[in-house]
Amino acid sequence: MPPLRSRICGAQRSSCLLIVALAGVSLLGSPASAARFMSWNTLNFPGSTSAIREPEFRAVITAVNPDLLVTEEIRDTVGALQFRDNVLEVAQPGEWTMAQFTLSNDSERALYYKSSAFSELAHGQITTALRTIEWWRMSPVGYSSSAADLYVFVVHLKASTGSTNEAKRFAEVQILRNYLETLPPNSNFVVAGDFNLYDSGEPAWAELTGSQANNSGQLFDPINRVGSWHDNPAFADIHTQSTRTVSLGDGGATGGMDDRFDFVLANDDLLDNEGLDLLESTYKAFGQDGLHFNSDLNAAPTNAAVGQALANSLRRASDHLPVVVDLQLPAQLALSGSLAMGQVLVGTPAQATMTVSNPAPGGSDELDATVATSAPFAAFPLTFQVNAGGSSSVSIVADSSVEGNYAGSVQVNSDAVDLSDQALPVSVTVVSPSLPSFDAALEVTASNADFGQHPVGQFSNLGVQVFNASSAALPAKLEIYAAQLTGPDASRFAVLGFAPTLVGAAPESATVNLGFDDSGATGGTTYTATLSLSTRDDPSVSGSQNRTTLTVELTATVEAVGTPAPSAPLGITRLLPNVPNPFNPRTTLRFELSDPSSVRLEVFDLRGRVVRTLVDRSMRAGTHSVVWEGRDDRGSRVASATYVVRMSAGGQLFTQRISLVR
Repeated sequence: MPPLRSRICGAQRSSCLLIVALAGVSLLGSPASAARFMSWNTLNFPGSTSAIREPEFRAVITAVNPDLLVTEEIRDTVGALQFRDNVLEVAQPGEWTMAQFTLSNDSERALYYKSSAFSELAHGQITTALRTIEWWRMSPVGYSSSAADLYVFVVHLKASTGSTNEAKRFAEVQILRNYLETLPPNSNFVVAGDFNLYDSGEPAWAELTGSQANNSGQLFDPINRVGSWHDNPAFADIHTQSTRTVSLGDGGATGGMDDRFDFVLANDDLLDNEGLDLLESTYKAFGQDGLHFNSDLNAAPTNAAVGQALANSLRRASDHLPVVVDLQLPAQLALSGSLAMGQVLVGTPAQATMTVSNPAPGGSDELDATVATSAPFAAFPLTFQVNAGGSSSVSIVADSSVEGNYAGSVQVNSDAVDLSDQALPVSVTVVSPSLPSFDAALEVTASNADFGQHPVGQFSNLGVQVFNASSAALPAKLEIYAAQLTGPDASRFAVLGFAPTLVGAAPESATVNLGFDDSGATGGTTYTATLSLSTRDDPSVSGSQNRTTLTVELTATVEAVGTPAPSAPLGITRLLPNVPNPFNPRTTLRFELSDPSSVRLEVFDLRGRVVRTLVDRSMRAGTHSVVWEGRDDRGSRVASATYVVRMSAGGQLFTQRISLVR
């Protein structure tokens, strides 16, 4: 189906003239698309009038601002260089490069490009019985795939009417079409230049655009305006020759605007709206407002497409109007963002953000992308588009219902021609809650610490060990983040050098060091306080929560001077510190019972295995002691290590650590 613009122009010519006029104005300045292509018959340049014409060429080049320019009727190498140096480089200094130029048997064709936009990959010639057909393979800057390359063929076919000349044009394009069919599959190519065709009924037009057994070389008119173009007012809005009705001394035609000789034809891969594409809606004869049929381009009324000054320049520069069309460049793909989600607590949402960008120049194709993941990861959205120069955020989530270490990649597949498929690594560690305890193997949240009974000045510091007793395969670390002393004698006790501490799974532990200040203490007095240790999961774990507060009952008894040490009050049941500690080969384990109780006193290793059962019976109220000689239940000597003494009595559980040093 022809583009909408063509159908409007065919049905309502007055509407078409307005569209063309507005489109012409939009060409002034930088293109809205990624690149601009221009073809212009420069009328036997330089000729004897180049000094007069060069300023006019410059005015037009500045207005159109092309990135890729092909010219016909360049006389020779000197003329090609002169056009670059006196026209392009003066109009836009430092921007233009002339592609490889080769003399042939008639007026020459040249290609110029902005090095910031294109690079030249290859050049060649197709020999015919008349003029040579030139071609170049160009690559947009920033692309490496051949899918972004553009083959540019430039023709200047046999001029004049009559069957003989039509046959010669037909012979030229037969050779061209055969050559086009030898290009690599999926190539993008345009054929531009001065075709000298008078109507679409000519054999040459059918050869170029018709369907044949091999259609890989078939060309299409981007605006689909076929018919008898010569001297036909129905095509006044697309005529390209002649811009004048009188001779200006440069050898140009003087018939006024009445022929469509100049074309940019494209293959179907350039007209599918994907990747590298020729934008049909931007195709136009620059300066053609449709109001100057059979007239000078700058005659009254004032040119509605480009204004009077540019109309004057176009008329004086050449007897042909340039044909201009914008190009869409392919999309590009870039990924960014860290998908390392770190540790998350089981059941806590785990999420990261990936940014998918299309860094192609503005006006390039939109990026069509699809995201693929593997369990336990998922992505939202799965499919989306990203405009050129833009980006889109994709949420990557992980199923955190089961603890474990998970790693994989997030794959993005797209229609970018370079690096169309890319991936980012993704990972998450799902951990179980920490478990604060005074025991390495069991959850024990209350304990006691007795500084013993000593004269003033003889108290030593104590250490309380805290464990992360979680039995999970991947527990979160436990943080002891605060320590507080309360009770009637709290001011006499101190937590020494406390700082928030992380504790990994047992047997790892942390020690909270405690001191007792006996200055001015009353002899024969027992001082007490409660130590509260606030705990939580490692704060760096997503979903971290506060855990149980551990409590330690603290006691210290000051002996009365000159009197026997009083017996400790029996108002509580407690496990007292062993003496000595560390020990070798034996130590005395002491405990107090406030009431007759069933007592079980055991020694465990740090893996939670029973080493020795020392007491397992009912006992009276009072103070008791048991000696452990560092042997297990079979009588074998145990190795140097830290062991855990656990006492259960009166429905309470007490633990403390002891160290055997051989």
